[in-house]
Amino acid sequence: MATSGSLVVAINSTTEGLKSGIAEAEGLVSSGAGKMGSLLGAGLAGAATVGVAAVAGIGTAATGVGVAAVSMANEVNDATKRMQASLGLTADEAKELSEVSRGVFGNNFFETFGQANDAVIEARKQLQNLSNDELQGVVEGVASISDAFDTDFSGSLDAVSALTNSLGVDAGKAMDLYTVAMQRGLDVNGDLGDTISEYSNLFGDAGFSAEQMFDVLEAGSANGVLGVEKAGDAVKEFGIKFTEGADDQRAAFDALGLDYDAWRNKVNSGEATIADAFFASQEALSGISGELDAGALAAGLMGTQAEDLGKTLATSLAESEGAFADV
Repeated sequence: MATSGSLVVAINSTTEGLKSGIAEAEGLVSSGAGKMGSLLGAGLAGAATVGVAAVAGIGTAATGVGVAAVSMANEVNDATKRMQASLGLTADEAKELSEVSRGVFGNNFFETFGQANDAVIEARKQLQNLSNDELQGVVEGVASISDAFDTDFSGSLDAVSALTNSLGVDAGKAMDLYTVAMQRGLDVNGDLGDTISEYSNLFGDAGFSAEQMFDVLEAGSANGVLGVEKAGDAVKEFGIKFTEGADDQRAAFDALGLDYDAWRNKVNSGEATIADAFFASQEALSGISGELDAGALAAGLMGTQAEDLGKTLATSLAESEGAFADV
């Protein structure tokens, strides 16, 4: 599915545009002066008066463009120095990276050059292994997501960065997954970005893929039952209990017909992951009858906060599993 991962557009240099504007203004001044001379030579005093006013207007416009160019040059210079200091770059490296800021600003993703530059600095801090071209694509992609869904740029960037750094997907894939999650309503409580940022490393350590993580978060948000943050917390608690070999989790596994020691041995030997054990337990939980028993078992598996869920999370997960596989 191609969404925000393909948002890179052609770079347009702001400075060159300003230079072009100055040159155009200067040309207009010269042209206006020539026309005025011809009119005076022809004795057309009235027309000459108009010509003087026109040239005066052109001169004012040219002056305005020139002032804007100087102001922009100063802003670019200050921003480049700030970039150099923030990222610990050499002057040449900062100058090269500032071209990304120019491109982002020239493509109208931010209202000011300073905003574009700050976004590039923030993205470079979090995504250090990207080329400058790739970095520009991420900044523009995240800006587009933020604009489309009215979210904070920094929060969206944090989420994309967390997916990339913790779950092994490239930045384009991360933006696509995040976009689809927003489209599917996972941010209904406004906490999707924060949840991804907070829990991606935990999902990654447990062996979940990025797609599986979104499946779990969607199951948690289904019908407003749990919410993405609490779904993330349920997985966190499952992992803690599993690592510790908690007695209540062992009892829940046994009640579901699963061999707890066998699963822990598989995980410890690398034959399986905690994610595999989690999905196996949820599949078994979704098939039992009796909501009271399901609540107790859910609490045993994922902590007391999961008790009111019963088997709702497990059932929703069974229904949504694989929904993000084709993103």
